[in-house]
Amino acid sequence: MTTLVSAFLGKFNFTSVAAEYGSYGILFLLVYLMTMIFLILNLFISLINEYIAMVKRDPHVIPRDHEVVTHFIETLKSRIGRIMGRNVKNEGKTLREKYRETVCLL
Repeated sequence: MTTLVSAFLGKFNFTSVAAEYGSYGILFLLVYLMTMIFLILNLFISLINEYIAMVKRDPHVIPRDHEVVTHFIETLKSRIGRIMGRNVKNEGKTLREKYRETVCLL
């Protein structure tokens, strides 16, 4: 099981599989990798499709992930500012303004 997961992640030696198991080993490995890629992509696409359908039903369902990102970036800035000897603060600004500044910096 661990070897198959490693193979899916690209950590395998193709020549040793070919030398050890011949053409059946190569065929099995290629079929396995193509099947796993298909399944993972299918899962990813279905998650995105379900999220889009959920937002279309109720637009208020959209998560506020940008607040988490904004908080993370502000914390990172303040930590780096302390290390560099600067004081970085965003006092008096709304969350929307902070988010716009953060997105503009990225």
